[in-house]
Amino acid sequence: MNAYSQCFPATSELRPQNDALLLPNEFDLVQEIEARRRRSKFLPSKLFSEPSWDMLLYLALRTVQQRRVTTSELVNASGAPYTTGLRHLQSLSDEGIVEIRCDHLDRRRKFISMSRETLGRISLAIGCAQAA
Repeated sequence: MNAYSQCFPATSELRPQNDALLLPNEFDLVQEIEARRRRSKFLPSKLFSEPSWDMLLYLALRTVQQRRVTTSELVNASGAPYTTGLRHLQSLSDEGIVEIRCDHLDRRRKFISMSRETLGRISLAIGCAQAA
């Protein structure tokens, strides 16, 4: 087994024997987010702009922390202009990566969530997983 296969298991390994998904842990997600922010301090951030990925990392972190995320909170986490962030959020929703739900108490507010499978795929993408 080489280093690559240790960091990035095959998609079939998303589900271990006990049928649990491999999920990212909070520490690894925070490290990934901080590394992206550090990079933008030294290099022009417009060269590495990935609003969708920034939103997914933030949403994964908040999901692991068991906190709900609103549309505006997630768009702000992308670091992109608001309308650009909304377009990326809609693309993520269209692809089935995230789900947008209305708040039943306040119809003006919407909450964003992701499936456990998406969380597992993010874990694989950042190369860190723990059984849950």
